[in-house]
Amino acid sequence: MRKIIMVAVVLALLVGCASKAERYILSLNTDAEKVHACVVLADGYTTPNTILRVTDKDRNDCLDFCRAVALQVPKDFHSPYWVGQLLLYRGDKTEACEAFKEATERGHPAAFGAYCNQDGSPK
Repeated sequence: MRKIIMVAVVLALLVGCASKAERYILSLNTDAEKVHACVVLADGYTTPNTILRVTDKDRNDCLDFCRAVALQVPKDFHSPYWVGQLLLYRGDKTEACEAFKEATERGHPAAFGAYCNQDGSPK
């Protein structure tokens, strides 16, 4: 229930363009809050049969949000991992492999190997 409320609050703040996502990121106090918001949104937007009415625009806004978080929190592997998941969800496998490679370079134990071949091509 808490997760649904968090997603609803973040969705309410993110309705509109990526600049609103940027403003929302700036309103968060810690890097952990930024990463958590990205994870909650991306997880909700990539869950099949979610109760949310998620549009492609919502997913693109979430992708922009998580990319911004990845830039602002350069040592965390969660946001590039979820960028990869969002890209996979919309079918951009090659770009997703780039995000998974970044997540692996930041310390994710299996992001790249799970979805991509050693040469960087999608599995």
